[in-house]
Amino acid sequence: MLTTIKKIFLYFFVAILYLLTPLCFFAVLNTGVSLKYEVDQPRIFVKISDKYSEKEKEIAYKEIDEHEKELKIIYYMWMLAGFACPISATSLIIYRKRIINNKKETK
Repeated sequence: MLTTIKKIFLYFFVAILYLLTPLCFFAVLNTGVSLKYEVDQPRIFVKISDKYSEKEKEIAYKEIDEHEKELKIIYYMWMLAGFACPISATSLIIYRKRIINNKKETK
């Protein structure tokens, strides 16, 4: 009975990990688009703008750089998750017998 419950939870967890993989890669794409439109284009607009003084441009560049750092961290974390989910799920499938039958062998 207990092994049946373990099997159910194991395969459910494996399915969730495999289903999260495309979600992670869509999140990577979404973050890449955010980097393009929230970082690259504002830099161009600040650069060509005549309304800002040099001090205001410097402040705007600092804000854009901080936002870029945050987005890059998110980007790399989603990328790591996108690779870690299928690797973890495959590892769980490979070692499923050890996980389900965790009896210690005595000699």
